[in-house]
Amino acid sequence: QTTSSPFDCSAGYSNWVHGWSLVKQSWCCQHFGKGCAEASPALAALPYDCSAELTNWQESWSHGKQTWCCQHSGQGCDRSPAAAAAAAAQTFDCAT
Repeated sequence: QTTSSPFDCSAGYSNWVHGWSLVKQSWCCQHFGKGCAEASPALAALPYDCSAELTNWQESWSHGKQTWCCQHSGQGCDRSPAAAAAAAAQTFDCAT
């Protein structure tokens, strides 16, 4: 029985910092030592890589990533008035 890997850690490796999702980075780092945030100190300090999967952010990003990236980098913003108001009103409790 052959099991397939959820990610091809060789595909896009030359641009992993900007091209891979955080999930792929984490999986490839744990299993193959590739895409580890420790190799990029600036990336390690950020909770999300707002450049990863940017072309399909509406489908691929979590709500938390959408909110954070919109507020901190201006990327992945739904510019409808209702969405902008909801994002501005949302707060996070980092203690929980």
